[in-house]
Amino acid sequence: MTFKKILYFIVLILLGSVLLSPQLYFHEVLAQGDHGRDLYAFEKTLSGQMPYRDYWWVYGPLMPSFYGFFFSFLGESIKTVLIIKFVLKILAGVVFYLILANFVSLPLGLIAAAWFWTYNPDFFFTYNHIGGVVMLLCVIHALARYITTSQRKFIYIGFFYIFVLSLIKVNIGVFSLTAFILSIAFTDFIDKNPNRKETRKSCFFISLGLLAVVFFIYWFLLRSLPLYAIRQCLPYLQSDHPHTSTVLGSLRILWRHGTASFLSSPLNMVFGTMILLIGLQAAILLFIRNKKEKITRNIFFSLIFGLLLFAIFNSHEFIASGVFYRLYWVWPCLLLLLFLSISISTQHFSNFGKGLVYGFFLFLLVSQNSFHHQLAHSHKDPAHYLSLPKGQVYVANPPSWVKTAEDTSRYLMKNLKEEETFLALPYEPLYYFLTDKDSPTRQLIFFDHINIPRGQEEEIIGQLERQNVNYILISSRRTSRERGLGSFGKTNCLLLGKYIEENFEVVKLFGNWQDETVWAFPHGTMVLKRKNPL
Repeated sequence: MTFKKILYFIVLILLGSVLLSPQLYFHEVLAQGDHGRDLYAFEKTLSGQMPYRDYWWVYGPLMPSFYGFFFSFLGESIKTVLIIKFVLKILAGVVFYLILANFVSLPLGLIAAAWFWTYNPDFFFTYNHIGGVVMLLCVIHALARYITTSQRKFIYIGFFYIFVLSLIKVNIGVFSLTAFILSIAFTDFIDKNPNRKETRKSCFFISLGLLAVVFFIYWFLLRSLPLYAIRQCLPYLQSDHPHTSTVLGSLRILWRHGTASFLSSPLNMVFGTMILLIGLQAAILLFIRNKKEKITRNIFFSLIFGLLLFAIFNSHEFIASGVFYRLYWVWPCLLLLLFLSISISTQHFSNFGKGLVYGFFLFLLVSQNSFHHQLAHSHKDPAHYLSLPKGQVYVANPPSWVKTAEDTSRYLMKNLKEEETFLALPYEPLYYFLTDKDSPTRQLIFFDHINIPRGQEEEIIGQLERQNVNYILISSRRTSRERGLGSFGKTNCLLLGKYIEENFEVVKLFGNWQDETVWAFPHGTMVLKRKNPL
């Protein structure tokens, strides 16, 4: 590595640290349900519990152990999670830069990494997926290295990354495996690789072995659970999802989002038009390269084809549901395609012309990052600070949410004995984490789409009795018009709801009970105590 490349790499790390610094101790939106589930999972894994079997979990088994490992020496707090997520985001940007390193100039590579850190959408509802984004980019990096070197070791490295990705999110791993194999086959075909038959054979058997090992790991973790619990943890059937869509329906949603974004401001219209022209020019230049540039053209064709495959295959969650944030798996591929197109389109530009293009992107970067820094700074005040020992972060949630979370947690910690715990409904695992209490049941969520059968309700009631649970926390999300959530005790969990109504009474109310809660806020809680304590 030359001194110039080392210098650029150092600048890259410093740039990422500056751009992402607002996220270190600032949580844009903290949800009692989804984020609480993750935090509880990390803590329980650290104490030796297993995902799926000991607590409800819907992703791969790897990330709870990963975050739990850092809990062991950085402390069990939301602050620790944000530090680890910050490092993972830096790593994702570095891999993004390395993918482009052999295809674009160093200055454009820096702009591309900064763009990724600024505009790649964050999976705001979970800490799990950032690990998957890192591994997905590592798979693409292995593919890019194989395309440029034809060294088979990069195929094996890519399979290893896919294995890790499958333990973070199994369906993304399997679909990425398919895209990876097809990309390798296309690369060998277009290069007329004399060893392509042997490579295809190796890929076939390695893929079978990889899938077998992944299947065994999931089977080992799920084997003791009944079928309904397995479906709750791996909700891949249509009836297990609150959101479903047809292919045409999802494409219409994508079109509406795209046109609305394009028409939202004159700047967006200029930027969108510019992207379309860059892509068109890049395609034309690739097809008119002369024979002397055939090798370079084949390399670009192979990488672009591979990125398109990864984008298409990993859009399956969005296609099946129509939920836009599930398209975020595709975004890194689209951003890589964007900067490859810019590199191709501007290759014959003068320095002045390149400066204009790069300057426009820098202008957007500075504007957006200024907004991010101002947003974080505007919320760094006592009213937005979650001061509980396991919090220690600023949040963009309303001050009323912070007060409700702290008052509820402190009330429970004051009134529960050391060995006592409580049941949080319908989806409030954040309170288990904040109060340092175990859930009395492995089930953490109680909504319509979870399809809790009567037998499971009976089992939960038995656990409440055996563990002498005298307190129950119910949030204002118990009744919701959000699709698939329903009303606790009325449209789902009728038996458990009746049991609570007959045996518990409200002793304390906190927060907002006037307005309907959507995801995280407005937020209200009630604490119920057993009428005849066990």
